[in-house]
Amino acid sequence: MKFQEHIGSFILFMVCLSCAEPSAPIGGPKDLTPPAISKTKYSTPNGMTNFTYDKVLVTFDEWVRLVNPTQQVIITPPLKGKPNIFVKNKSVVVQWEDTLRSNTTYSVQFGDAIVDITEGNAAKNIKRVFSTGPFIDSCTISGLAIDYFSGKALKDATILLYDTSATNWLKVFPYYFTKTASDGTFTINYIKDGMYNLCALLDENNNYFYDKIDEKIAFNLPPILINKNPSIDTLFLFKERQETRILSYDYTTSHLHITFNNQDLIGNFSCTIKDYDSTVIKQYQNGDSLEIWHTSIDTYPISLIISNPAESFFDTLVLKNKTIGAMSIDSSMVLFFKTSVSKKDSAGFEMIKEMG
Repeated sequence: MKFQEHIGSFILFMVCLSCAEPSAPIGGPKDLTPPAISKTKYSTPNGMTNFTYDKVLVTFDEWVRLVNPTQQVIITPPLKGKPNIFVKNKSVVVQWEDTLRSNTTYSVQFGDAIVDITEGNAAKNIKRVFSTGPFIDSCTISGLAIDYFSGKALKDATILLYDTSATNWLKVFPYYFTKTASDGTFTINYIKDGMYNLCALLDENNNYFYDKIDEKIAFNLPPILINKNPSIDTLFLFKERQETRILSYDYTTSHLHITFNNQDLIGNFSCTIKDYDSTVIKQYQNGDSLEIWHTSIDTYPISLIISNPAESFFDTLVLKNKTIGAMSIDSSMVLFFKTSVSKKDSAGFEMIKEMG
């Protein structure tokens, strides 16, 4: 009897546990309706002034879950520490430990981070705006981010606004920021009127700093005035150019192919074959590559001098004979590959004796 009571209690416990965990219902018509903010349950009011709390809360009319909140949820001005973003019952909570700036309007935008648990329908245009002062700032800037060389619109570029009081403003935390949409457009709302330095950045490590040489950047000089009249700007992003150098080269007795580290080579390269009676017949420059055709060379090693005054480039290549022909059976052979070798299989090698 006691055993049956224990079994019954266990089954009851499991039923209660399953009831406590929300899950998608099985069967019925497909849910196409995204979550909506509850009209009866508490959420942090939009437009709240004299804000003193350490979190905002948005409550929905159904169970929700978060998708990539660290990328989707944007808080401006940004917080120095990463906020804790989580779901509690039917509410999404954004909580922080930072001390908020005084008399400052903050905006918390959720992007597509909030979806329902049934079909993953995303709640759109969910945001909370509040001010630590007596009023909400209302200035706006919008624009477009474009790749300088390709002319293509850039998705997920970070648009940053800096206080002009900072002398080295690229080394400090931005005052406002946002991300560009898929068509390269951006808008920052709830800005305090004043002068700002404007910058766009493909922020690969998402730390709001230009600290990697391969990150594309654009900045607007001099500072811009943002006031009650909406500002519109187009920003052309480029990658800081490195000093031109040779990455690799390959050659035959009458042809040389050189690959450089920069795609946007300027000026013209010249090639001089040192101490050898060979003449450059033709050369072709395209993107990061230089092709050179010359009269045949049959004596090695030789030196080729490559130069380009416009690039402040000067280098010497020493070409050695590529041995092709018979080898002694007891000699060694070394193979060089363009990429690293992760493993080898000796069974794939075969020695073939030439019959003559």
